[in-house]
Amino acid sequence: MEHIVVERDMAKPMTVEIAAQLYDQGNLCLELYRVNVLRSYIAIDGSRMTCLYQAPDAEAVRHANRRNEHAYREVWKSSLHGPGHCPPAAGKERVIVERQFDVPVVFDELQAQEDAAGWCLDLHKVSFVETLMSADRKRLLCLYDAPDAESVRTANRQTELPFKRVWTATIFAP
Repeated sequence: MEHIVVERDMAKPMTVEIAAQLYDQGNLCLELYRVNVLRSYIAIDGSRMTCLYQAPDAEAVRHANRRNEHAYREVWKSSLHGPGHCPPAAGKERVIVERQFDVPVVFDELQAQEDAAGWCLDLHKVSFVETLMSADRKRLLCLYDAPDAESVRTANRQTELPFKRVWTATIFAP
């Protein structure tokens, strides 16, 4: 089974309650394609959602989403790096950092850059949770716990870690 990421831009604001209803309605279809929802990250403003699935391949996830009439922007195979998913630390929010590159990157090189920036992350009370890296190595979703998204943005700017977008999320895990 593969880890598959689905990125969605929402036409109507998404909430955890709506995500749970959609999951319940589409669960049989997900089972048909052997797709398991591990967790979803929903932007606080409801404008976007990123879902992590376990499935035979990305095409199974695409089929299940089409059959359930769930729109998506991107679907990609992912590898997981880091200590792993856990609930956000007390008093902190889950913050998603989207990174995109023109050429494939080497995870260990980026990790070394982030490790060297550990002092800055500590200064801003930002702690690393995990990274989802696309199979083509051109896209990463980095998950952090932090007081807010601005703390993560500031730490990334100060340490020159590139990012496309930074946003705070709520977590839905069926």
